[in-house]
Amino acid sequence: MSRMCSLKPLEASIERLSVQNTAIEVGTYYAGWTRWLAEHFNQVITLQTPHSNKLNHIEDTAEGEFSENLPWKNIMRSRIPEQYHSKYDFNFLAEQVSDLSNVLTVLQASPPGVQLPWTWDLCTIDISRDPSEHLRQYKYWRHSANPGGSLLMGIYKPTDYDSFALTQTQFLDSITQPWSWTDDNYIIVEF
Repeated sequence: MSRMCSLKPLEASIERLSVQNTAIEVGTYYAGWTRWLAEHFNQVITLQTPHSNKLNHIEDTAEGEFSENLPWKNIMRSRIPEQYHSKYDFNFLAEQVSDLSNVLTVLQASPPGVQLPWTWDLCTIDISRDPSEHLRQYKYWRHSANPGGSLLMGIYKPTDYDSFALTQTQFLDSITQPWSWTDDNYIIVEF
């Protein structure tokens, strides 16, 4: 299993949907949620950044978005083969999605520099602790939501050493659609 996070936020999101045609997953990591999404949606488009400074590396390094020594690393070490316990490896991602016929994996930072042609019923974004990054992602992806769609966002509490220009409260106050917490780390925005 290559899943880093619980499926509970996804399950809470899907309960709200009347249509399950297209899911977009921003920050697929090693496709842990992708397989579950592929079982519940007609098509899944998953984006993974190719930029090393944004990837989550399992080895102990300060490089990457969540690569400092956090508990998730031990969880992932127990779930994926030892050969992938270093820097992020796109070969392992390819292995994880190779048998999923309704999944398109795109190596692309988000938000993309081009307007993508897909609209979505569920969009998941789980890539950062930075509220400014959350706002940037929200502003881009909200424009391609289908009516009745849900945006699931990982909103992690900043650590003691984080210093961000925007607070979590400022980000949440900037959301113009109805939203609610699903647990301590995820919100669902309804369109």
